[in-house]
Amino acid sequence: MQFTKKTIHEGRLSESDQARIRDHLSKLLESPAFVHSQRSQSFLRYIVEETLAGNTDQIKERNIGVDVFGKDESFDPQEESIVRVGAGEVRRRLLQAYQKSFEDGIQIELPVGSYCPKFTIKDATPPPLPLDSHPSEQGTEDKSPALQNLSPISPSRRWIKRGVLYSIGILLCAGLTAVVVSIMLRPRQPLDPLWQMFIEPAHPVLIALPAPPALAPLQPSSSNSPDSRALPSQTPPVRQGALSSGYTGIGAGWGAARFAEQLAFRHQSFILRFGGDISFTDVEQHPTILLGGLSSKIGVEITSQLRYKLIEGDGKISIVDTSGKDPGWNVPLNQPASGGYESYTLISILRNGSFTYPVMVVAGMRIADTRAGAEFLTENQYFQVFSRAAPKGWQDKNCQIILRNIAYGDSPGKPELAGWYVW
Repeated sequence: MQFTKKTIHEGRLSESDQARIRDHLSKLLESPAFVHSQRSQSFLRYIVEETLAGNTDQIKERNIGVDVFGKDESFDPQEESIVRVGAGEVRRRLLQAYQKSFEDGIQIELPVGSYCPKFTIKDATPPPLPLDSHPSEQGTEDKSPALQNLSPISPSRRWIKRGVLYSIGILLCAGLTAVVVSIMLRPRQPLDPLWQMFIEPAHPVLIALPAPPALAPLQPSSSNSPDSRALPSQTPPVRQGALSSGYTGIGAGWGAARFAEQLAFRHQSFILRFGGDISFTDVEQHPTILLGGLSSKIGVEITSQLRYKLIEGDGKISIVDTSGKDPGWNVPLNQPASGGYESYTLISILRNGSFTYPVMVVAGMRIADTRAGAEFLTENQYFQVFSRAAPKGWQDKNCQIILRNIAYGDSPGKPELAGWYVW
């Protein structure tokens, strides 16, 4: 049996096609990929039904925000990304559903950059017969002059040819066996489930390093400035100005190098982005690792709706528990960076979040904490503490991890598990 594939666009849907698509939609929404996400169910049902009704011109970001997410008429898509994030979640769940062999001859796609779905229908058709043959003629000898003039291959040449093919086949099998054996003999490491979720051969991993604010003293603007007339015994006031965003933190840079090593070991390509050279569109299109604490604006926004988040206020930096179950963790802002001091790191791993691909945010309170987080995520001896304590199947869920370490200057101590949450 063969299948004829056709892509259906709005305005060309027959009643039978619409019925098949609606039946497929009902099954899709009850599949494991969608059954636990009411928001994704509502989003997909809305855009499909509007398309089937011929209202594709009404499938706009603002209308989805109002009709699906319950926003009021003042909703501004330019200020809130809830619809874009929801679309990314639907794309990811569609991909997950079809990867797990959810197949009944129909496929729904949501192209990137659009909210209008596309439908692909596979119609079963019998294989066509060759135009120049007839069933009753199969097996008869071809009497064409071109074939009659060909010289038969001698038995010795046939055996030589077969021997070469057999040898090539044996070599290929031997090579494949060697690869399989090497993989089987390598013991499974605690870090493997973590980094396996970032392996996407067709999509390089995006590693983003923030640009923390940097200040530098400014020179007087002219010789007539008040500063230039200061008496020798007086110290002129130092004026400071913000530098460009062409800098990055030591902790983030150190962590990026460790993460790149893990990806290269697993033959996964990656790209680096610095400072403000990253957007939510980039995160939507790549598996992403965001480094840095409060200096990573996108990282702060992504984690703002999670249970644990990093904030600054009241003269301290804190990891707060928005559920109120944990008292939280905090350190003073003016705590000296010399000597041994206690500090914390917040790691957020979103496997089933609002984006198509996994996102990991490594947010340290200080430089040493970002380094501590990177060590925890790249050293089996540290990470296995979490992998043993976490519930089974954690690698297929979202999780947040809080680390504690006793740092000395910019060098972290041993990262210890202070708390975690898996959902």
